[in-house]
Amino acid sequence: MVPLYASILIIFSFSRFNRSLSETLERLEEERATVAHMANHDPLTGLPNMRIMEIRAKQAFAMAKRGQARPALFIDLDHFKPFNDELGRDVGDMLLKEASARMRTMLREGDSLVRSGGDEFLVLLTHFNDEGDVLSVAEKIRNAVVRPFKLGVAECSIGIAFYPDGDYLQSLSRLADNAMYGVKRSGKNGIRIWRNEDAEVLPDYSRAEG
Repeated sequence: MVPLYASILIIFSFSRFNRSLSETLERLEEERATVAHMANHDPLTGLPNMRIMEIRAKQAFAMAKRGQARPALFIDLDHFKPFNDELGRDVGDMLLKEASARMRTMLREGDSLVRSGGDEFLVLLTHFNDEGDVLSVAEKIRNAVVRPFKLGVAECSIGIAFYPDGDYLQSLSRLADNAMYGVKRSGKNGIRIWRNEDAEVLPDYSRAEG
């Protein structure tokens, strides 16, 4: 027969083992969730990355009725490079985080916003009635960005393209990107929709300055 104190010790040890195992499993799950989040999000702004945007775009395009438009907005912060060079990367990062947070508040549930690289952002809209709605969202984003920051003043150029003019995310974002550079060439801090007739001129636009 096992002495009473030995039984208590066994029970106590088993309880500690279970608690330790539970804590280890919880920690591993937290680490797994952290790794998964890092793999799918931009580390600076916390926005989803292009991997997530690809998945959402495929879903949105698959759900779209034949011939139904799906708009993408390509957003570039104007004058960001000289701003970043003059004030330093840390200040530039703060501006990117604040600008992305402002953009996010202008979108509705189901819309997607990602940082596609550097000072560039891509939006995929799912809730809109017509072209006017899309322009309204773009203008809200532009107005949100141009509001004064503690760090200074920012502006942005926005290009818009519609699926199925671009029949997958890469081509759609390229058309919106081309339209955005049309804004750059016209003085920046504005909005432009890509039209079929733009194919003859917009792809030749310079990509010199952000």
